[in-house]
Amino acid sequence: MTRLDPATRAIAYVPQNYGLFPHLAVVEQLCFPVGADLNSARRWIERLGLQGLENRRPAELSLGQQQRVALARALVRPADLLMLDEPFSALDAPLRLLLRNELLSLQEEIALTTMLVTHDPMEAALLADELLVLDAGQVLQSGPTRDVFARPANETVARLLGAENVGEGLAISEDSIAIGNDVILGVSGPALRPGQRVGWSFPAACARLAAGGRYQGLVEHVSFVGTERRLLVCLGDARVRLFGAQSDRLSADSCRFDIDLDSVQVWPLE
Repeated sequence: MTRLDPATRAIAYVPQNYGLFPHLAVVEQLCFPVGADLNSARRWIERLGLQGLENRRPAELSLGQQQRVALARALVRPADLLMLDEPFSALDAPLRLLLRNELLSLQEEIALTTMLVTHDPMEAALLADELLVLDAGQVLQSGPTRDVFARPANETVARLLGAENVGEGLAISEDSIAIGNDVILGVSGPALRPGQRVGWSFPAACARLAAGGRYQGLVEHVSFVGTERRLLVCLGDARVRLFGAQSDRLSADSCRFDIDLDSVQVWPLE
């Protein structure tokens, strides 16, 4: 690839700061890339909801509109690879979610390989078929997204993928872990090796308070954020955080809850 001059590399690129030319209007930005034409520019202006903004310069656009222009400018260029460098990092949460879903929809329409750099595990889980996890320039793990999330190579990978409620235990069967105090944590995914020491985690949002729940924990602390109740609970040898509605009933100092088996991450301990 490096032997080719930039104009012939068939790469479309959305930089982190969007890289829009300050002196060009939207339609001029979209006609600038090699191989772009006015008809293609008009199609992506309509597809990405930029109608009425064609003659505005970047300073007259919101961040969300600038992001859409940068994406449209990349898509008008005939290419085989679309590279995006943290394209949503400067956006607020609602707009970030909206544009993630927009990109997900676009991925189903365009015949391009997409390479996305992100620090956001949710973004990676939503948009990636394959993950390459990097730390300090070193590859820690790669593979299908679902496999990497379910079985991180180690705790560093798990934490980079947003691991919450981290604990340790002993695999006692292909799908269960003893985590202390006679508590057995059920998991799904690739079979575990009985007798192996493992780390585990699950997102707080994937546990649900339930009167007949599989797990019982000792409640150490309760706090309230709006209509949501947050609990710090002892589960086996670990302390985990759970969410619940204010209407959820607790039994004295304990609570029962279920954990989504598919949400439990497991990794080997060295």
